[in-house]
Amino acid sequence: HPTAIIGGCWKRYPSGSTEHYEAWANMMTRNELHFEQFRECTVLLPTWCMTRSIADAVGGFVEAAPGSGEAEDLIFFHRHLELHYDANLAANKPSLLRAGEYPDNPVLLYRWSPQSASARCSRRRLLQVRAEAFEKRILSTEGWSKFIIWGAGRDAKNFMNELSPAARARVQAMIDIDPRKTGRQYSNSQVPEQAPVPILHFSKVPRGLPVVVCVAKRRKGSGEEGDLESNVDTLGLIEGQTLWYFN
Repeated sequence: HPTAIIGGCWKRYPSGSTEHYEAWANMMTRNELHFEQFRECTVLLPTWCMTRSIADAVGGFVEAAPGSGEAEDLIFFHRHLELHYDANLAANKPSLLRAGEYPDNPVLLYRWSPQSASARCSRRRLLQVRAEAFEKRILSTEGWSKFIIWGAGRDAKNFMNELSPAARARVQAMIDIDPRKTGRQYSNSQVPEQAPVPILHFSKVPRGLPVVVCVAKRRKGSGEEGDLESNVDTLGLIEGQTLWYFN
């Protein structure tokens, strides 16, 4: 697989320090490695293996000062997918793979520390990188000329506010299950030229439009579905085409 980043299973040390994240990262199916690409890196940087041609095509890592909090791995991850994802998908080839067996045969024992470099990268910077990649690769496609954001809370509003003005203008509605949020409009006081966006209950969402879900999934093992996923499934969308999870 010369155009794939190959990662590996890992176990956290101390054991249980990031239990839900560890289960999510190690138990995704091959499809989920690709479907959840906008949530965060679905294969962990310290386990990456790749051909030299991939690194050369991406251009290497963004060189940032130590402690600057730059998202070097996330930027590389999305540049790789920008270059190879569509062609690999058309050829039925993977862009991301994971080796090893969890929990019995991991390739890495990964120490957790609150002082780690990854902890210095802000949520805002991670959001900026992911939103830019989503706009460039998904919102540029024909089927996403108009779309809906699932969620009317902090994460959904932050995502919308990181989009370009042209992309924000294509948001047809925000949807939620909380009746305290629905039946209103969202306006960003910091962007007065942005038109208000209606907030609808998910049962009243217009059909036929693609959806990006900006509500956090609970990190579970593969095959375990929560209430969010069950509600989203009622829309009859196709994950990876007309449906993407962003949080």
